[in-house]
Amino acid sequence: MTEQNTALWLRLIERDAQHLDVPPLRDAALRKTARTLPAMTTLTIPDGFTAARAALAETGVALTFVREVPGTRVCGATWWLAADRPVIGLA
Repeated sequence: MTEQNTALWLRLIERDAQHLDVPPLRDAALRKTARTLPAMTTLTIPDGFTAARAALAETGVALTFVREVPGTRVCGATWWLAADRPVIGLA
């Protein structure tokens, strides 16, 4: 059952990422933004996530949050939704 639950969670992340308005990946912008992400960890969880999601979206990275599906034991995943569209999924 764990494999099916994990597949479900990954699909939910994918569906959420598909609905985000994110431009194609811009490598240089991502490198610059990556340096600002650690400071966002000092914000409250909702504010930090919102700030990180907005900052990453500007660079072409889709950051999404979907609650853990019971039995998955997964808290995050990354992959390419398309050749120019990376996704970061968090639980």
